[in-house]
Amino acid sequence: MCLSERHFARVFKQETGTGPGACVEAARIEVARRLLETTDRPLDQVAAAAGLGSVETLHRAFRRQLATTPAACRRRFRTQAVRAVPAPSGVTTHASRSSAGPRPRPPGRRVAGRRTGGTSP
Repeated sequence: MCLSERHFARVFKQETGTGPGACVEAARIEVARRLLETTDRPLDQVAAAAGLGSVETLHRAFRRQLATTPAACRRRFRTQAVRAVPAPSGVTTHASRSSAGPRPRPPGRRVAGRRTGGTSP
């Protein structure tokens, strides 16, 4: 059966109640949500594995579909037995970064209206 793209979209929406693009995005969000809940993968790896392409797209899709952020979803729904997926060498994951304490500030970065380190202006 041959259908034009437009006719396919019309028939798809008539049969499912949603358009093909929204259906694909919902499936990708579901994959990303499961990865966030069950792994320690960084957001860029979750976005790529779910087919969303970038962290920005992942954030926008989560806001649009779930009215939350990926990080908030991970914190709220994380399972107790999280499978640690090793990150590629040289990549710092959120878990390893938080256990190492706060990141050092670069010289000259503003904190609460004053400069820290660096030279005076």
